Parts: sequence; C-alpha cells; structure tokens
Amino acid sequence: MPSPRPMKRSRKVALTTLGAAGAVALQACGSRDWNQENTVTAHPYASIAECTADGKVPASECKAAYNKALANDRLAAPRFDSPGLCEEQFGAGQCQQQSANGTSFWAPLLAGFVIGEVIDEIGDRRRYRRAGLYRNRRDDSWYTGGSSGGMLYRSGGSYRVGQRALEAPRSAPRVQTRSSVVSRGGFGGRARGGWGG
Repeated sequence: MPSPRPMKRSRKVALTTLGAAGAVALQACGSRDWNQENTVTAHPYASIAECTADGKVPASECKAAYNKALANDRLAAPRFDSPGLCEEQFGAGQCQQQSANGTSFWAPLLAGFVIGEVIDEIGDRRRYRRAGLYRNRRDDSWYTGGSSGGMLYRSGGSYRVGQRALEAPRSAPRVQTRSSVVSRGGFGGRARGGWGG
C-alpha cells in the first residue's frame, strides 16, 4: 500500500502509514475468536484516498470507517504507564501522552483503519463493520484496539479479522505496566488476556 501524507486528528495526532505496498506482514497470533466461523474479510487502509482508490468497498464506507476510527481512538488505543514502554511496542515518536478520569498514560498513534465485510445469513446481504488500527513495530502486526480488539491475519490472498475485533469498544484497555506486558507475552499476547485488562 502506498504511504500517503499523514492526516491530522485534533491538534496533535496524525495517522501513521500502514506500510509499503503489499509488504505488511500481519501475524497470525492473538485474537480469541480466531476460527473460520468467527472471522470476516478485512480491508486495512492508511487513508480515505487509499481506500477509495482500492475500490473494494463503497467510497462512503471509506469515509465512515475513517471517522469511526478517529471517534473511537481515545477509547480504543492500548495504554501504557510510560513513553518508553509504549515506544518499545510501537516505535520511537509513535506514542503520545493522554489522560482520562484523572489518570495519565501513553498511547500509540492511530495508524489507519480496517473495514470488515459481514454477510447476513438472511438475504445474503453484505454489511460493513469498521475499526481503527494500531501497528506493533516489534513484529509488524496490527491490532484493532479497544476492549474486544484483536489481531489481523493474512489468509491466502486476503486479510481476515475476528468479528468481535470490529465491535465498538465498550471500555478502554487498562494501563499496562512492564510486568503486565511481560506476563501477557508482549503485544502478541492478546489471546492470553491481551490489552483489554
């Protein structure tokens, strides 16, 4: 995928790029609902323009997915108690300080968004679900964030993601410390409890 010019969110958050064309290796580790019945085809993008140019989903879905990713970012992004711990996972300069409910923490920048295709059992009608994406630079994997977040997977010629990973976050992940990250096996430890706390 091409690397578009970063787009601004509020005054200080910019979308980082998803990576060079076709070179992103999405790791098959993590999501608790990873089985064929519970996953859907996923289309990850770094920008509305990239999504529209790809032509796999309607242009209106591209804009809706981007807007949803921005709206859910503060609740969906993984949280860490120090900038160093966040940057170990997401890369230098890829984290920002935030606060919520009197608690200060560090969170990765939003890296893009994903659109999942869900086929209704009745009427065989296609629907779309959307979520933001965060890039773990340690193993080049991608995570949708939030309390039900999960990893994206490469399956044949397309990407897959668990349906639960496309649900709107119901609660924010708890703030991670070094000991909690180690106990979960790092970012890829989503299957063992992950970032939701």
